[in-house]
Order: sequence, then C-alpha cells, then structure tokens
Amino acid sequence: MKSCSLTAYVCPNINIDQLTETAILPKLRETMECIVSLRNASLDDAAAKLDEVALQQICNPPQATLEINTPEIWHSISTYLALEHSSQNAYEHVHHSHHINYPDHAEMLSFSEVKRTIAEYTGVEKIQNDMCLNTCLAYTGPYELLESCQKCTTSHWNQEKLHTSNGHTKVPGCKFTTITLATQLQAWFHHPQSTREMQYLHAHTQ
Repeated sequence: MKSCSLTAYVCPNINIDQLTETAILPKLRETMECIVSLRNASLDDAAAKLDEVALQQICNPPQATLEINTPEIWHSISTYLALEHSSQNAYEHVHHSHHINYPDHAEMLSFSEVKRTIAEYTGVEKIQNDMCLNTCLAYTGPYELLESCQKCTTSHWNQEKLHTSNGHTKVPGCKFTTITLATQLQAWFHHPQSTREMQYLHAHTQ
C-alpha cells in the first residue's frame, strides 16, 4: 500500500497592481479595478462617505446606557417607529394634528428632526450611493464617473431635472442605501437587555 503525504498549499505572491496594469480585455480590467478598490477600502475613503462625526462614533462608541428623558422626544421617536412602514406624509399629518389639538404641549419634532435625533442617539448612519435606475450597478469604485450604465445604457442622471436645467443640474436617477454594520452592532450594545440578546447563541451553545 502506497503512502501519500499532504503538502500544505502555499498561496502565490501575486502583484495585484501589476496584474491590473497589464490587463488588456475590458471586462478583465474592470474586474481588476474592482478588486483593487475592495483591497484599498477603508472607513475614511471617499466611497464610504462617512463624515467626521460618524467616523468618531465608529472608532469611539459611547459606553453609557442610552437615556431619553424628554417626553416630546420620546413621543416623536415612538410615533416615527410606529409609522415605520408608512410614508413621510403620514408622520407629518400626525405632527400637524398634534400641533392643532395640543397647542399647550411641547411641540413634536419634525420628520427631519426626528430622523436626525435618532441618528444622534443611536449612532446608526446611512451611506447613500448613486445606482442605475434598473439596479444594474452602483456608481462607485471604477463606475463612479460613468454618465450612463454600461449594461443597460440608462443615464446616470434624472432626465427631467437634467433637461429642465439645460444639462446643468445632475441629480442621480436612483440611489441605494447602506446601513453600516459597525454602527448597528454598537447600537445593540448600548443597553443591557439588547446586549444579553446579542449573546443568545453563545449562552445556549456552550
């Protein structure tokens, strides 16, 4: 019976930059540019679109339990969450009704104010990137400067606004939103109960 020996696989040393420069086929060059963009990704690069406050929050998350002691803020946030799957218009109607029916009470936060307040309390931030209207690709990395989609040729820009401004105002035709995982996890660790819930799998499998 022959014996066999297993040799550990050694990953070859590949120069990604050199491969990118020597790529000739357009699709291959595009793929290599995406790989380089992923390799160079960091929290503070332009593609991340995080401001200084958000970066500070991620790198130095708050340690204390979140407390909200103002009734009007509680009311505004609870209303916003209750209308989570409704339109902005629904919240604004409630806001207007509160203003009319309870003039002697503290004013509810406006829609933009309550969104900003929730972001400040939780530290959860959104990142928005331009996207093809048909969701073919995101205009980021090697695609950031494209005027139209490479796959479906749809314009990068909202055509109505582009035409009415004689080509001077370029507003993306569509955007997609990313909620950073780091800020979501940090928000969960703000309170003892949600922290315990985060440990459920560990607690029940040890």
